[in-house]
Order: sequence, then C-alpha cells, then structure tokens
Amino acid sequence: MKPLIDPINTSDGQFHGRNNQTGELATIVTPVYMNDTQDATRSLQREVISVLTAGGIKPADATNDQLLDALKALFLAEDDTRVSGALQKDKNLSDLPDATKAREALELDQVGNWLAVQANGGLHSSGNHRIYLDWGEDGKLHVTVDSSDIGILATSDELLHAAIPLPWPTDSPPSGYAIMQGQAFDTTKYTQLAAAYPSGTLPDMRGQTIKGKPDGRKLLSSEAGGIQSHTHTGTVAATDLGSPSTSVFDYGNKATDVQGQHNHAYNWFGGGPDVYHVSMDDVHMGNQDQATSASGNHAHTVPIGAHQHTVPLGAHAHGLTINATGNTANTVDNIAFNYIVRLA
Repeated sequence: MKPLIDPINTSDGQFHGRNNQTGELATIVTPVYMNDTQDATRSLQREVISVLTAGGIKPADATNDQLLDALKALFLAEDDTRVSGALQKDKNLSDLPDATKAREALELDQVGNWLAVQANGGLHSSGNHRIYLDWGEDGKLHVTVDSSDIGILATSDELLHAAIPLPWPTDSPPSGYAIMQGQAFDTTKYTQLAAAYPSGTLPDMRGQTIKGKPDGRKLLSSEAGGIQSHTHTGTVAATDLGSPSTSVFDYGNKATDVQGQHNHAYNWFGGGPDVYHVSMDDVHMGNQDQATSASGNHAHTVPIGAHQHTVPLGAHAHGLTINATGNTANTVDNIAFNYIVRLA
C-alpha cells in the first residue's frame, strides 16, 4: 500500500473556495497532489482486490458487500487448509500440537483436566485428585472425592448454612431467602432451617443485635435492654453565709393602750376612829385609811428605736437532684440492615 500522502499545500491543510470579500483565491490543486491522490486510490484498490481474490470473489461494480463476503469466506470457513498449521474449527482444539504446553501457557495446569458438567452426565476423569460430579434426581449436586485428595470441594450448603442470619441492605431479600421477622415456616419443606429453629418460627431480628451466649443462658433467648447496675458519687460544696443582718427599721415610740384608772390606799396616824385613844385635849388620834389622788385613764409611751437583728446561718449543704437524660434504650453507633436467612 502506498504510504500516507501529504495534505494539500495550504496553511491549514484544507481546501478553500474563492473569497470575494477578502480577495483570497481558491486553493490551487497541483498536478503533484492529484497524482499522489490517484496513486493512493489505486493502491487502496489493489489491497482490497487482493482480499477479494483470496476469498474467491471477482470485483463487480454493482455490489457493495464484496469485501465483507471475502472476509467471511476467509475467516468463517469450517475448514481452512490454505494456511499451514492452522487450527480447524471442527477439531475443538484437539489438533493442538502440544496440549500440555498449551495448558501451561494458559495457566490451566493448576486445575487439572476439568470438563464441563452436564446435567445427569457428571464429570469423569481417571487422574489423581480428580472429582466426580453427578446430578441427582432431586436436582442437587452430589460430590465424591477420591481417597487421596488433599482438599475438599465445598457446596452451597457448606459455604452458607441455612440457619445463619445475614445482614442485607434492601427490603427485598434475594431468591431463596426470607427476612427474619418472627414468621412461621414449613418445617417439613425447610428441614435444615427446622434443625436450627425447631419451633418452626424464625426469630424476629427487627431492631435486635446478636450477642455471644454467656454460660447459663438459653440459646435464642431474648434479653431486654438495660444498663449494668452502678452508683454515682457527688458532693455539693459547703458555703458559709456568715451572720447576715436584717434590714434596719425605726419603729419610733409606741403608746400603751388607755385604761386602768386606779388609786392606792395608805395608812397614816391621825384623826379618825378610836383605834388608839390618846387624850390630847379631847382630840382623837388613830389609824385611818386614805387614798391617793386619781390620775384617770392614761397611757405610757414605749421607746423602741431603730434596731436590727442578726440571723446566724452558718456553714451548710444543699440537696442535689440529678435529672434523667439520654435515649429510650442503650445504643451504639449503628447502620440498619435487614437480617435474612437462607431457606433450605
């Protein structure tokens, strides 16, 4: 094929028409460019014609798919003996010169002579450490390992037991699984599940977490939320308020009530009845009762004056009330999942 030709000799490698406004002339197509274009076209034609010829097709003007037909004839033929050593489609790689080296090149030597497992056909091989697989009537895969095998082939039942709760990120469980919501299940249909949950009812895992069973606790028993019993220590500092004074108030002079008029009797020796008779020019002398003059009802003022009292408070303490706080249940940082279980 002819090498890539040079583009047209313009500043941008593009063809331009005449521009009457700017005076720019149209692109001049030189004989050199036209000859290069013709040579490139003929070179491409020769390449395509050679493919048609190899495919046994003669060029025809009226068709547009001859190249495709030629490629199909070359690469989709059942047998192609035109290339020496070519692998034939119908041989299914059995015509490889060295199958062992081919497996090593494809890094298949570590898995042995594995064959596709066909329904009710099984996998059979006579080499050491080979596994025979057969489909059972119940649709399950039965596995037999020869006595010298150093490993084991795990089935789905062994990889994931039917009773294990699994976190699942959607509200729709995958096929063959159920969300654990405390619902009953068919123990005769799901025997593996019944072996773990003989009551025939799945645990309700909504809002629950799983805890390792301590000694003495019954399996699958429910435990209500709570906190471990504990005490708190706390003190309130004592405050000495000293001996504060009351406010000062002047009560002034207060009067007693007005009542109690009275007088007092007293004894004196003078003229009176003959208690003691002494003759002194016939004047009688003796004890007599007389009263003081009366002052009438009256009151007295009681001066109280401005004064105050002290109230000793002294050092003392106060009672402390601790209010409840927090959530309705003990929690840790968490993300909500649905717990699902495999039905089997």
